Amino acid sequence: MLFIQKSIDSRQVSWMSGDEVHMARVDPALGPRGINNGSNYEFYAGETHGAAIWSPDIRETKPFFSWWNNSGITAMTYFPEMKKLIAVTETTCLGCGVRVDFDFDTYVLEADSADGTIPGASKFKLVSYMQHFGT
Repeated sequence: MLFIQKSIDSRQVSWMSGDEVHMARVDPALGPRGINNGSNYEFYAGETHGAAIWSPDIRETKPFFSWWNNSGITAMTYFPEMKKLIAVTETTCLGCGVRVDFDFDTYVLEADSADGTIPGASKFKLVSYMQHFGT
């Protein structure tokens, strides 16, 4: 899985800050040449009846989750025993904008499925927000 940063306000994006996290996937069985070929990628395009929709058209992407000016590098793992997605996101500190010379904040999310907006009514639940976690 590849997570892609996107910013609603194009002035507020860097490699560590954005507003939305989007996801792409490619079959690792294709090997390095297949993985390096962008035409093999599919993009998360939302859900229908609890099942993820995947599209080869990047214009159809939907955010995996959104949090204005607070999304950054994201890693996510599905734990089948718990039936939970656990996401860890590192971002510039809350309120720092696109500057990357500050301590980074890290937060952990959990969800039963792959769609949602945080904070608020969401499929994702904020488990922990750690300010200045790691330099």
